[in-house]
Amino acid sequence: MPTAEENKIFEKAQDCVRCGTCHVIYTTRIKSMRFGKQCPPGTCNLIESFYADGLMYLAVGLMREQFPYSPRAVDTVYSCTQCRYCQTICEEYVEAQTMPVIEELRNKAVREGVGPLPEQKKAIERFKRTGNVYGTSPDKKFSWLKNYSGKAKDLSTGGKASALYFIGSHYAFSPFTENIPASVAALLDKAGIDWGILGDAENCSGYHALALGYADLFKASAQKNIDTFNQLGIKQIIVSCPEDYSTFNLRYPEIAPLNVEVIHTTELFHRLVQDKKLKFKQHKAKITYHDPCHLGRYCGLYEIPRQIIQSIPGIELVEMERNRMDAWCCGAGGGVKLGKQDYAIAVGKDRVEEAVSSGAEILVTACPICIENFNEAKAQGNYPIQIQDLADLLCQSLA
Repeated sequence: MPTAEENKIFEKAQDCVRCGTCHVIYTTRIKSMRFGKQCPPGTCNLIESFYADGLMYLAVGLMREQFPYSPRAVDTVYSCTQCRYCQTICEEYVEAQTMPVIEELRNKAVREGVGPLPEQKKAIERFKRTGNVYGTSPDKKFSWLKNYSGKAKDLSTGGKASALYFIGSHYAFSPFTENIPASVAALLDKAGIDWGILGDAENCSGYHALALGYADLFKASAQKNIDTFNQLGIKQIIVSCPEDYSTFNLRYPEIAPLNVEVIHTTELFHRLVQDKKLKFKQHKAKITYHDPCHLGRYCGLYEIPRQIIQSIPGIELVEMERNRMDAWCCGAGGGVKLGKQDYAIAVGKDRVEEAVSSGAEILVTACPICIENFNEAKAQGNYPIQIQDLADLLCQSLA
């Protein structure tokens, strides 16, 4: 029987009128049918239940006990990349709150022991054992320091700084992004930022525990981080990963006050460019920018990354057909890549093809999960385009 808390959230699902607006780009903004679709699971499966409106009716059915939480239903729920397009577009019209419902569907699956998917369960076990879903030894989180010419203060051993640079598991452990923190560090040094790291005391934000439905595990991870951050005496936490950034800003306050400013690297770099603390040399390239879901639709940062790119002399910025709030998800979010690798890469291929069709030479983004999935998609499709992190682009372009 559904709990009172489940019913309270699942009642939101009844606000969905099944209009289908979340299936495609809104008619006034659509440019072509090739790149006019939205909702990765719905588009890839072409079955109503995989779209947001189908998930809302699944929630209603579970609330009314019309059917059990079947393996097929679990697969449907965990195919959602949590890109937030459905809720973002619906907020303009019907105002259905789809994301809390999808989150609770996953929480319920975990509570009932039917979810998540097998490979996602393994990822959570790795997280419990090592502190990250990769299962990599924590002492390798700062291997990037080998490529960093400066000296990073370790705030966990008594070092003092006004800002903490939170590396995050994805940037540290993914082979596609493990050297990006060195680029961020170089940019911080160039601008004269007083920063430090947490060393062995840095823990994962808990994003994947939250995304996969392990609410209690997430709360414990978040509380541990909040206690650590509040005791450091810092003014600012600098975050590169959009998933960590949105988790700190949007979800940690639900658990306990975080008494420090959390700023994404794109926001900080934008300020530093405006203050003329970061200057760039000529860099001729044709670039398109991909909006990470957690930076764009979750946190509203659309223009700042583009303004930074355009501050580099010689750069020509071109847009993909789906951009800003209409951007197509990379395919790896919501823990999907941990459980459905081939599907995640298929979604990523669609975005890389869209980038190629824009005429760009380089696809730039500011998310390690996107970088990883786009690189794997590119390798499978042999697409003629370079994938690059924004921090890496800026570091290469420093005057």
